[in-house]
Parts: sequence; structure tokens; C-alpha cells
Amino acid sequence: MIDIDLINKPANSETFNFLDPKDYPFLFLGFIIKNEYDNRRIKISDTYTPVNFYHPSKDRQALTLLKGIKLIPNYNVIGLIKSITNQEKVGINLTTYQNLLNQYGLACKETYSLFDKGFYPIDFNNLKTVCDNSFNTDKKIFQHLLNLDEKVFDFQKFSSLKLIILTI
Repeated sequence: MIDIDLINKPANSETFNFLDPKDYPFLFLGFIIKNEYDNRRIKISDTYTPVNFYHPSKDRQALTLLKGIKLIPNYNVIGLIKSITNQEKVGINLTTYQNLLNQYGLACKETYSLFDKGFYPIDFNNLKTVCDNSFNTDKKIFQHLLNLDEKVFDFQKFSSLKLIILTI
């Protein structure tokens, strides 16, 4: 059992790295690490080649710790990413972003609160329609990603998967 008091401690960031700017933009599936409790309880299966990294805010004043996997965006999402990066040059707000998503048949109705410049959420129910990864039709991706044993209920391992386009 992981001590719940760890929610009051900052995450130990020793296993997190900065990504090379040329790795951006990309489609990400994973978790936002807010504290050491999150850091310890969320373990991603090595099968999926997980990454732990810092994502800088656009103004470089804040860092978000992320654990997850880089996805292979499909043709539709590659177009969306290009539209986002073009729109960033003139300014992008939540309404503009939601309109862009709508043009590509996607939405962020459940995740819009995560929206920030450089941080573009897509509702998780769109996972099957955004990537070309072999697991995109896996009905148990959440369990497989976190190595959850269906016979043992370990509530501490549960967290909310985020689907995000990241830019810098």
C-alpha cells in the first residue's frame, strides 16, 4: 500500500527528462503526475515503451510531469496537429481549438479544462480514431497499460488516462 500522505509531497522527478524540442509536436496517451503519490502508484508496462518527461508551459514558467506513451497519429490527426501549430502562430483559445477538433470529428467535452497553449486534450473515447498503434482497438488497453490484474482490485493503480496533443 502506498502512503496517501504522499499527495502532499512533490513528485520525485529523478526519472523524468526533458524531451528534445524536435520530438514535438506529438500525440500522447498517459497520466499527469501531480505529486509523489501519483508518481509511485502509476506504473506503465514496459511493453508500451513508456516515457516520463517534463512538458514546459508556453511561457516556460511551469513544468508538467507526464508519464505515458507517444502514439502514432493517423492521417486525420496529423492534419489536426498541423492546423493547431498553424493556429498557434496567430493565437489559439479554447473555442478555436474546439472548432478545430470538430472539423476533424473529435471533441474535448470531458477534458476541456486541461486546455492550455501547448497542451491540447482530446476526449479518451476518441482513442480508436486518432492513432495507428496496434493496440488502438484493445478493449482492455487501460488494464494492459497499467499491468492491472483483473482478479485483484488495487484502487491505487487507477487513474485517468489523458489523450493530448503536445506542442512547444
